[in-house]
Amino acid sequence: MEHLKLFPTTVGGFTDLEIAERLMPFARKILDIDGNNSNTWNYKTSYSSTPSNINELEFFSEYTKDLGNKYLNSIGYKSLDLHCDFFFSEMFEEDLHPLHEHPNTVLSGLIYLQVPEGSSDLRFHDPRFHTKVTNLPIIESKDTNWMWYDVTPEKGLVLIWPGWVAHEVLKNQSKEGRITAVFNLTLLSPNL
Repeated sequence: MEHLKLFPTTVGGFTDLEIAERLMPFARKILDIDGNNSNTWNYKTSYSSTPSNINELEFFSEYTKDLGNKYLNSIGYKSLDLHCDFFFSEMFEEDLHPLHEHPNTVLSGLIYLQVPEGSSDLRFHDPRFHTKVTNLPIIESKDTNWMWYDVTPEKGLVLIWPGWVAHEVLKNQSKEGRITAVFNLTLLSPNL
């Protein structure tokens, strides 16, 4: 039987070690200052201190806005006037981030800056409603019946996806910090 796969959900990804190396000193500096961290999600994050406002990091804001428009163009949408907010996070053993979406964003993404052994996967969940209410017996694993998809992190891995896609960070097992730069892209102008 042939299948027409309709309404795909896409996650863009590639490796950029250069941007990871460039960001890492800033992430380390910001995460090492206690006043810059919150336990918003019970792990070390600069979410509430908005490093997006640091002039030295303007290059990263521009990088993510360009990345966002390349992603949009690659899936058939025009470029948009985007605004970037970002933060750094560091997870240690037993840290996790439960299932969530990024409301009021066009796109979300992250870059893995430090990935020690035992670093947790990022799990994307199937957005189709029926998977939450119907459990059909599976005889063979295929992309058409996955309930989730796990991405194994590696240093420099850049991921970008629509902000409405549900995802979670599984329980981390690394003794050393797993460090990421997380970004959200919103519309600067509401007029499309």
